[in-house]
Amino acid sequence: MGGDPKLLPSLASRMTPYLEVESIIPRPCGKMSKSGSISLQALRDNTRETGESNAQIIDALEAALNVKDDALIPQAAKRLAEQLDSIILTRDDPADMQSEIENARYSVYTTLLAAVQLVPADCKAHQRLALVLRDLAGLEGHPAWQCLEGFAICNRDAWQDPTLSIESVTDPEVHEQWCNLNAFLATLLGTGAINWRELPIWELRDGLEESVEELSQEGKDTRVVVATLWIKHAGKFIWDHSLSGKPENLNETDSRMLRAGELYQGQPGYSRDRWDFWKKRLGELRSHVSELRRSTIDEAIMTMAELEGNN
Repeated sequence: MGGDPKLLPSLASRMTPYLEVESIIPRPCGKMSKSGSISLQALRDNTRETGESNAQIIDALEAALNVKDDALIPQAAKRLAEQLDSIILTRDDPADMQSEIENARYSVYTTLLAAVQLVPADCKAHQRLALVLRDLAGLEGHPAWQCLEGFAICNRDAWQDPTLSIESVTDPEVHEQWCNLNAFLATLLGTGAINWRELPIWELRDGLEESVEELSQEGKDTRVVVATLWIKHAGKFIWDHSLSGKPENLNETDSRMLRAGELYQGQPGYSRDRWDFWKKRLGELRSHVSELRRSTIDEAIMTMAELEGNN
């Protein structure tokens, strides 16, 4: 599921500067409403002039974010599919119809990626929305959203790591949004809705296999926290791929995409040796991150130990 992972951003594209451009992502970050539900009002305010369809998308995603019971996930997925289908204009010409579907996908997935950046990384709403999308991807009768086709292309545009910027990005909200996005996609990967094996390695490599000495404290914290989020939410996926203990049989392109960082001397791809390096490196980085972030490292190491124990 989740479209073609080869359409994810290339390694080269991840090194481009972070650009301060007009974005669908509002500031400040969205807050919990007084009722305790997730509100996307900030997103509505930021896209007020973009039309009725965007308002419908935001309403639909907000409802999916606020599902309160796992038993309601299938019903929420069906409702979301119906709401999203309603924004696709009917065309007689097949080519025009396909164009409408692609435009709808782009609008939905870019809005989705903006919305999840407003949801705190530790919020349970990420899990519920990920489960809704997993069910949406498998629903019959709603082909536009089957397998989340087109989602990978939209994610490519959103994948802008502020710690890789040539110019220092000091705005804490930008770093927070980046963590929130990673938390959601790691959770989505953990549900099986997508199968983007590149993303965990990219973020674990940046956080654990590259030197953080030259980064600001904000940058160090962000790199390490993002790595722990992938372990927390997609640890089983990562562990299962690492479990063979042998380097993967990779072609030249995959070897380059899944290459090791400067501090890890092993082979590209997933392996038990690389897993062990990540676990050891997490412990070493406790002294590099802010005191408030150290508990995330401890939790990640504990998660890794539990996964090892369950084998």
